[in-house]
Formats: sequence, C-alpha cells, structure tokens
Amino acid sequence: EQFGNFVVEAGRTTELGHVTFKKQSDGVIFDRGHSMETWLPNYIDEYYENIPAGAVLPPYLDWADDAERGGMFEARYKRSRVQTLGLLSPTPTAEGHLLFGSFLGMVKRWEPGKVMVVYDTGLQGGIESVIEVTPDTWLVGGENGRLRVSYDRGRNWQDFGDGFPYQNIAALNTYEGRIFATVSTEDTLSVYETTLDNTEWRELSSHELEFSFWTGVPIFPQSIISEDKLITTLPTNGLLVTDLMTGEAVTRTFPGSIFKFGIGGDGVLRCMCTKALFNNPWNSTDLGETWERSTHDRYMWVPHFVDDNTGYGILKGRFLRTTDAGETWEDVGEAPKFGTRLGNFPNGDLYAMDDYGIYYRSADGGVTWE
Repeated sequence: EQFGNFVVEAGRTTELGHVTFKKQSDGVIFDRGHSMETWLPNYIDEYYENIPAGAVLPPYLDWADDAERGGMFEARYKRSRVQTLGLLSPTPTAEGHLLFGSFLGMVKRWEPGKVMVVYDTGLQGGIESVIEVTPDTWLVGGENGRLRVSYDRGRNWQDFGDGFPYQNIAALNTYEGRIFATVSTEDTLSVYETTLDNTEWRELSSHELEFSFWTGVPIFPQSIISEDKLITTLPTNGLLVTDLMTGEAVTRTFPGSIFKFGIGGDGVLRCMCTKALFNNPWNSTDLGETWERSTHDRYMWVPHFVDDNTGYGILKGRFLRTTDAGETWEDVGEAPKFGTRLGNFPNGDLYAMDDYGIYYRSADGGVTWE
C-alpha cells in the first residue's frame, strides 16, 4: 500500500527504475531512482537476441497512474543518495585527497580537516572502483558493469563506452596512460585494457574462479599495480601476475585461502592466508613464486610498507613502526580505534580506516592522528 502499484503485461517490459532501501531513525523508506530506458534496451538487444522484437520497445510500462508518489520517490531518493553509505576503494589523489566509491552511485572526496564532498555519478548501483586518471579526470565502475567518467573533477559525468553488461567491475587501475579493468562474474575473472581516448576494451586474460567451502573465505577480487606488473587476486587462493610491458600473464597460488592481501612500497606481497583453521601472515619477495611466514604477530594483520625498510602496523590498539624491513618494531603511540586498513598519500602522510568507516590522517609518522 505504501509503495504504490505497477503494471505487468505479457510481452511487455515493466521498468520501475532503481528502488533503494535506507533505514532512517524515523523508519524505513523506499525510494525510486531514475529511469534506465536510455541504456537498458541496448544491453538487452546485445545479450538476448532471441527476445521478441516488441518485448523491449518503448514506451515501457511504469508505475500505475494511481500510484502514490508525492515526495516519497524523488525527494527521498535524492536524500538517500546524498547520504549513501560506504567508503569503498580508497584512492589517494595527486592533491592529497582521498576518493571513495559508495553503495548508491556516489563518489566521495575527502580532504583531511574538511567535510566530505559527494558527487552523483548517475550510476544506480554500488561503485566498487575509483581511479584518478589525470588530476581532472575520474573514472568509476562497479555493479552492473557500467563505467562513468568525469573530466572536471566530479562535476559532470558521462558513460565511458558500453562497459561490461551484467558483470561487476571489481577494480580499475592506470599505468602510463593505459587503463585496466578487472571484471568478474560469479565464476570468472577477466582483465581488460584501454586508454582514455578509446572506449573499446581489449581482453588481456580470462580465468575461472574456484571457491572452496572448507578453505575459502568469500572475498572480492583485487588488482594492484606494482612497478610494471598488475597483481590480481583470484579467489579462493589464486594470484594472477600480468606484465604490463609484454602482456604476458602467469598464475600462481597463495599459501592458503586469501583473507587479506596487500603490496607496499617495498614490492613485497603480503597476505593473511588460511591453510586450515587459522589466518597467518605470509610474505613473498618474488610476486608469489615462493612464500615464507612473516615474522610479525598474526594479529597485526597486513602491515603497510612505504619503502624497502619503513613500514607501519596496528597491534592491540598500538601503532607500530619498523625501519629495518620488519625485523623489529617500535611502539609509536596509540593507534586509531579499531584501525584495520593503512595507506599513505603521495606526500607521505599516512591514513588509517577503522571498522566504522572513519578515516584518520597522520603527518608525523603515526605519532598523532586527526
């Protein structure tokens, strides 16, 4: 009753836009998003050629004429988008800011000490990957495989090619003017390449994903660039290394199922991996060909290294630093509460995120945080 009525007819498509759900202090609201009819027909025509011609021709059937709209749809939908949850795919910019994706198609930009700025990309689903291609150009992707690009720092957005219909864009990376997309379905992962002035994607490799119930934990694929290599995780315990100069790709394995994964400024791969019942830290100095147990405490998770010798970690509420490649660790001070992710800005300042999505910055090597 509260939601309104819609029409269904045989041989016709009923298109209700994107329906969002958000829990507020005064109850639960359901909101309607923008129409998809500008892009949905092309996807259906391309991937489902056998649908009868009249089945997807506009006008689409919509909400019933007597459906109660009022302010329930447009006003609340806009509000729910602006207040969208999620700080996904943190990406440092050249200016020392952080860009994030979110669950409702918004990009967030955070400059330490200032209020978060939110930009509406026009996407209907979650944005799981954000990159700064140039200081003015941002590219985003995520659920439903659509890509959006802004050439003016988030003010205006447009589609970047046809994207990857019915797939998930798990990661976007850039290297010397080239753009790489890690795209996944339920059981496959593919890596594609293009450039900013060419929206046609070239497939570099494709791989089957294997999830093990007994040894695996369900995590999303990740891609990280280290020097001239693209490092991609293949859940549950696979690793893909793509040479960006030659295009050659080799697959390797982690020492167990992937729980957490990262690579720092020292070029060392680090993971929390599960061989049996417990997660343990492992290192690889040869991009996954061989692995050895890390010397740091397993409860430090995955420390963040900024160069060959200097790294940072969080252990039992304390912030630790090493200057000898992890042989010894010194207690710097109190860590951000529940900090689980560490990184650094281009100028060397550190950032940390806690389990509640709150970010902190330190300009003095972790001694103090804001």
